[in-house]
Amino acid sequence: MASFEGLEYFEIDESLVFSAVVRPRTAPTVGIDSSTGFSSDYPVAGVIDVPFPEGNISLLALQGEEEEAFIPFRDGTCGGDSYGAGRYVPIKIESDGSCVVDFNRAINPLCAYDPEFSCPLPPQENWLERSIAAGEKDFR
Repeated sequence: MASFEGLEYFEIDESLVFSAVVRPRTAPTVGIDSSTGFSSDYPVAGVIDVPFPEGNISLLALQGEEEEAFIPFRDGTCGGDSYGAGRYVPIKIESDGSCVVDFNRAINPLCAYDPEFSCPLPPQENWLERSIAAGEKDFR
C-alpha cells in the first residue's frame, strides 16, 4: 500500500444536506441486484422524500448493519467523477422517523476497491437524472 495516496472528495456543498422524514413502505424487503451478479432480499428502512429545490425526489433507504440505514443511489457523476455503480449515503433514522440526508457523506461501496466484494447496487428508483457533486469520488 505504499502507493496509496488517499481518497478524493468533492468540495462540501451545504445545499446538499436535507432534513427529511422516513415513510414506511408496504413491503418489508426488496430484491436488490449485487455487484457480483446475484440478487438478494434487503430489509427496507423506508422511503425518503428528499426536498431538492426543483422538487421532492423519493428514494428507497435500505436497512444496514447495527441500526444504520443507507440510501444507495446513482447520479450523473457515476462513471465519471464518482464510482460507476453508484454510492451510498448513510443515514440515522431517529425515533420520530426524521433523518438528515447529507450527500457530502456519500461513500463508495466496498466493491469499488475490490471486485471480490458483493455490494448491493442502487435500485432503479434511486437512479437520479441530476448530478450530485458531493461525497467520495471514484477510487483510481
